[in-house]
Amino acid sequence: MAPPTTAAGEVRDRPLPVLARRDCDTTTGRTVAFRLLDRLAMRTHRGFTLIEVLVVLVLVGVLAGLAIPQYAGFRQRGYDSKVAAAVRGVATGEEAYYAEHRVYAASIGELRGMTPGDVEIAIGAGNSGNLASSFRVTGTHPGTPRTFTWVSDPVPGTPNLLEDGA
Repeated sequence: MAPPTTAAGEVRDRPLPVLARRDCDTTTGRTVAFRLLDRLAMRTHRGFTLIEVLVVLVLVGVLAGLAIPQYAGFRQRGYDSKVAAAVRGVATGEEAYYAEHRVYAASIGELRGMTPGDVEIAIGAGNSGNLASSFRVTGTHPGTPRTFTWVSDPVPGTPNLLEDGA
């Protein structure tokens, strides 16, 4: 008698044989089930082996080891740019204040529209030693070891914006 058929193809009338092959371990005398080592049984098994998981973990660790120092460097350069921009902005505000009052401001509170954010700004006298004729703006940030200083009357041959630190 022929097994019944469907539109999708033939249907088996008996199930596949169960592989219960066993062998004897010669050192202990115990039987070992080969169904765990059989290719057919492994084809139906879904998941990752321990070696595959360990290889992926090692690769992720190596990539993280390369990326984290780069990210820290990017953040530090970003903070450096933020401090330098804030110092330049305050220096421009000082010049605007001088145009109105004929003296430089002693604190950032006297300057209009200055919001340095999380950058710490200090204003002092420049190389002349007097706020009536020159100023010095120093800016720092907790995220960077560098300090930026703007001097309105620099020593000849030096730039107005100076960078100190590592």
